[in-house]
Amino acid sequence: MFFFDRRVRRGSMFVAILLLAILATACSQTNASSSSTSSNHGSTNAATSGDSMEVVHASYLDLVGNIADLRTRVEQWKTGDEASLNIAKEKLERIQVVLAATTWSPIMRSATTQVDTALPTMKQSLNNKDQAQATTAAKMLGDGSHDVTHAFYGDWLPALKGQRFSTMAPHAIYLDLNTNIADLRTRIAAWEKGDEASLNIAVEKMDRIQALVQHALSTDVLVKPLNAIGASLPAISAALNRKDVAAATGALKPLSDASHDLTHDFYAWMNVTAGSNDPACIQAGYLDLTANLADLRSRVTSWEKGDASSLNIAQEKLERIEIVLAHAKWSQPMVNAVQKIERALPDVTLALKQQNVALTQQALKPISDASHDMTHAYYGDFLPQAHQTGHVASPSNMQGHSTSPVTTAQTASGHSDSHGHDEEVATTSSSEKGLVLGGFGLINGIVIGLAAIVKVRTQKKRQVEKISSGAAAE
Repeated sequence: MFFFDRRVRRGSMFVAILLLAILATACSQTNASSSSTSSNHGSTNAATSGDSMEVVHASYLDLVGNIADLRTRVEQWKTGDEASLNIAKEKLERIQVVLAATTWSPIMRSATTQVDTALPTMKQSLNNKDQAQATTAAKMLGDGSHDVTHAFYGDWLPALKGQRFSTMAPHAIYLDLNTNIADLRTRIAAWEKGDEASLNIAVEKMDRIQALVQHALSTDVLVKPLNAIGASLPAISAALNRKDVAAATGALKPLSDASHDLTHDFYAWMNVTAGSNDPACIQAGYLDLTANLADLRSRVTSWEKGDASSLNIAQEKLERIEIVLAHAKWSQPMVNAVQKIERALPDVTLALKQQNVALTQQALKPISDASHDMTHAYYGDFLPQAHQTGHVASPSNMQGHSTSPVTTAQTASGHSDSHGHDEEVATTSSSEKGLVLGGFGLINGIVIGLAAIVKVRTQKKRQVEKISSGAAAE
């Protein structure tokens, strides 16, 4: 199987870490019941009284992305593209799943409820093929999405100040930051061409980037490129405030360079960091994987049309796909599709290496089919169950990856891996207490086995710490 060597390296520590994970789970449950401040889920803070930051952030990106896609498909349907009608219906179903699967914090709930309220009208208009009503419903969804975005960046994100997050928290933050930087560049380019409305949108994107940089820095990883991004922002802000399009365009160069370094360091960090058993890791992984798969197909098409530079970018996208596939511990409903993608990747790698565009397109076909299957498994099977009370990802329903994240410079203090609702009260049964007590004896029995893998873990830890501190090789 593809990535076999990588998994063998990780698998050498699997049994020992699994035993420790059993003990750690029991201890974490005991701690959760004894202290209301030991978990973000149990906090009375308005920003953290719903699902964890990682879940809310990934769900937000998923929600607004599907709303934007739905509105686009409605417009395309109105211009005569009948295929977009069925795709719009699929997007509507995904919006419903994301809304229902996420326990939104109180400070976002009014906006998410507004989106939810608009869905029946949209569903009715699509089923009745009523384009006029669909236009009205799309406007309602757009307004709701706008309010969700303002609640997310304006209220929820600032309220997280001082909170601590899980080891995998940078994933959703990176996806959001990278998207906003790309959008900022697009808006400034549109403004340069005479689209005055893009100026105000560019200012909004700047505000979001600034908030996300500060949020990302709180995770203590990718510090060097994040600081470089932060240092590039004042010049852009000043140019936008002066309405100096030439200066704004020139000021984008340092931001673009820093963003490139961020992406390089992020996937290097991902490559040496084991996936968390938190379902939020799968959410961010799915969004990352599908975005890179879409970009890979797009770049191959551009290369086919004569854009030679797209070949190298396609190869980069392929490398990122490999990293994300090996990083996350995919849930059982998604494993079959993930494995199909893995098996197809060597053919794409070979076709790109041979610079054979026809062969590359042929090799991408099974990946496209598997990606479609993975999306249905994600929204149809995984997400509706991911954050139900008592759900904890277990080794039996995951792929053969390490059961705990590699230690990084950040300590994930005060974060529970489960995503139960905030009204849930953790209790410790007598059997769990027995497991805790017996676990200490168990540790003595596996210390010798763990000693054999300490060197490997230490090397990976040093790699992560180098990336986190900005000392990774360029």
